[in-house]
Amino acid sequence: MGPSGGSMLDLDFSAGAIFADKVFNHCGRSIHSTDDTGHFIMVVSFSRHIFRLDDDSVAAALESTIGGSAIDMSVQFIKDKVFSFIVSCKRVGLLILQLRSFACPQFKCFFHLWGNGGPNWKHEFIIWKKE
Repeated sequence: MGPSGGSMLDLDFSAGAIFADKVFNHCGRSIHSTDDTGHFIMVVSFSRHIFRLDDDSVAAALESTIGGSAIDMSVQFIKDKVFSFIVSCKRVGLLILQLRSFACPQFKCFFHLWGNGGPNWKHEFIIWKKE
């Protein structure tokens, strides 16, 4: 799925393109894995959305948010409004984690580390308490 698939959801892909450029300038890697040598699993959860959440719509939402190629993120349903996706490496994943969330008129999502098959709430809560 490319930008045309996301356009049916009326998504704006400019924020994703800007973030992907930032990631590439910072660590020299693309958002999605370009080969089979490495990847890092992340989790995204949605608090609100105006479209049906499935692997394809979430992939388009991620592309509009963080850039990269929707199909190469290998989005998979976990439960309820929670999905996993793959990025190229841990450094890219940590840059995405720094965003914490993204909101636009069509949806609001939150980024998490993969832990025990879903968001690693305990780890993130400890970090939040330290801040």
